[in-house]
Amino acid sequence: MTDKQYKTKSDMVYHKMRESIFKGEYTPGERIFVSVVAEQYGISEIPVREAFRTLVQEGVLTSKPNNGFFISQISLKEVKNIFRVRVLLESMATKEACNNITEEGIASLESLYQEGRAFISSGDFSGYWKHNRKWHFMIYSFSGNDVLVRLISELFDFSARYPLYFTKKEEIEDSMVVHRQIIEALKERDADEAEALIRIHTLDTRNHYVARLQEVFGERLGD
Repeated sequence: MTDKQYKTKSDMVYHKMRESIFKGEYTPGERIFVSVVAEQYGISEIPVREAFRTLVQEGVLTSKPNNGFFISQISLKEVKNIFRVRVLLESMATKEACNNITEEGIASLESLYQEGRAFISSGDFSGYWKHNRKWHFMIYSFSGNDVLVRLISELFDFSARYPLYFTKKEEIEDSMVVHRQIIEALKERDADEAEALIRIHTLDTRNHYVARLQEVFGERLGD
C-alpha cells in the first residue's frame, strides 16, 4: 500500500505502525511517543493520536493516563485464546478449501512448498515466515469464504506481534513435513485428513510459539 492509497494521515500512521509492531520492531511493554512518531512521518500529533487510539481499541497498544502509549504486553492466556480460535477457523477453511481447490491451485502450493525449502536452506527464517503465511492463505482462499479468511488473517497478525523468529530450524523442518502431508491430502480431496493435519499443525505451532516466548520473556510473559 503506497502513501497515496491511505485515506488520511491517521490511516497512514495506523497501518505503518501496525505493520512495524507485527514485524516485531518494538518490544512488548515499550513506550511509544506520539511526538517521535509525528516527527518521523512529518505530520502533526493529532493524526498520530487518532491512529494510536484505534490501535488501543484493537489491543495492539495500551494507554496509561498521563503516561502515554505502550506496546501491549502478552500473556499465556492471550496466546492460548488466539490459537484456540485459530485452530477452529483454520480447520474449517482447510476442509472447505479441499472441496474447491483446483489443480492449478495445488500446483501453486507445490511451487510455494519448494520455495519454502529454499528459505530454510539459506537460513532466512524471517523470509520463511512471510512465505509460510502466503502458503497457508493460498489454501484458505480456496474456502471461498472471504469473512473466514479475513478473521484468520487478523488472528495471524495478532499472534505474530512477537518474535516468531526464535523458532528453531528443526521445528521448521518438522513443519514442512506436515505441509507436504497437507498437499497430499488436498490432492486426494481427503477433507477430513486435511482438516486433521492443519489442526495438529496449528497446535504444534502454538506449542513452539509458547516455548519461544517463555524462553525470551520468562516471568514477564504472565499467566
